[in-house]
Amino acid sequence: MMKIVLMYVKAGAGHISAARALSDELKALYNDVEPILYDGLEGTPNFVRDVIEKGYSTASNFFPPIWDLIYLTSKLGVIRSLEVDIVSHYIKENLRNYILNEKPDKIVIDHFFLVKPVTEIVKEEKLRIPVLVIATDPFTCHPIWFTYKDMYLVVFSERMKRYAIKNGIKEDRITVLPIILNRKFNSKLSNNEILELKKKYGFSTDKHMVLIAGGGEGLPRGDEFLGALAESDMDIELSIVCGRNEILKAKSEAIRDRYKDKKIVVYGFVDFMYELMNMSSVVITKGGPATVMEALILEKPLIITSYIWEQEKGNVEFVEENRLGFYETSPKKAVNKVKTLLFDENQVKAFRENIAKANIRNGTTDIAKFIYSFNGLLEQK
Repeated sequence: MMKIVLMYVKAGAGHISAARALSDELKALYNDVEPILYDGLEGTPNFVRDVIEKGYSTASNFFPPIWDLIYLTSKLGVIRSLEVDIVSHYIKENLRNYILNEKPDKIVIDHFFLVKPVTEIVKEEKLRIPVLVIATDPFTCHPIWFTYKDMYLVVFSERMKRYAIKNGIKEDRITVLPIILNRKFNSKLSNNEILELKKKYGFSTDKHMVLIAGGGEGLPRGDEFLGALAESDMDIELSIVCGRNEILKAKSEAIRDRYKDKKIVVYGFVDFMYELMNMSSVVITKGGPATVMEALILEKPLIITSYIWEQEKGNVEFVEENRLGFYETSPKKAVNKVKTLLFDENQVKAFRENIAKANIRNGTTDIAKFIYSFNGLLEQK
């Protein structure tokens, strides 16, 4: 059996989701592969985990100006290297013990803080283990991904490849493949399947449903967008996924109770986003890569209301430049954008054509196959 360790960090949901999607795909494709999910911060001091995991999530979702300052400061080469060195100091020995005990045949990394310690361990211990790094942001990312230069790298766009080369990664070490998504998103549901789903979940089969969602913490200010749509004169149905955000859920439920003449469904954390997206006509979300690409694969036009600067900026630019949806921070103006995407026949046709032309697809199968055949070895010390 080929033992492939997929290493992630729980800083946001994207890294662990990508690792899980790859694990599922490798299991589905190969009988001779044992994919192993491993949290790269396992066994490290609690304060290190809290800073990396909770610090990122809290700052980026609830205190954007603080996150912007942290992000900008850490773009400085000296600060960036210092951050990588400090984290590596605290996690390296646990990683060393794990790698030496587990004896994997290959290691796949999808978080930048793991690149330096893992590659150094492989070199120091003279291990003939191929190590592959997957940058999880498709168009723009923090240069901290490329602080440690000696790596084999998978990126999701030519734009990211150019950025990696600019930051010192050798071109022949970079492979461009489509983004990693859950294997459900390999295809969309048929119209008949969508109608049956709408009946199952209590939605009308002859009305548009607008979905508001934003990952595990819900969409920032999601209740404001829900309220503006509930107040509008559009004969539509609304659903909002609040994730773990109990405050957002309570505010959304209050709006639902206030506008009883309109169908509004409020969810907490769900495991049927694929189904909800298929049922929707428009998706209102933030600029995270997974949700944006999932919606577009299902040919759903987007309204992006916020994004994490600067790493998600490229996702917004991609949507706007290719006319796949709108970036709109105002709830009242978003109502007009929704009207356009639902009821302006010429615009609806244009957006559908643009989405089809963008030809976005799930790259999880391609990347799983690449991992299976990958044998790039790092130069030993």
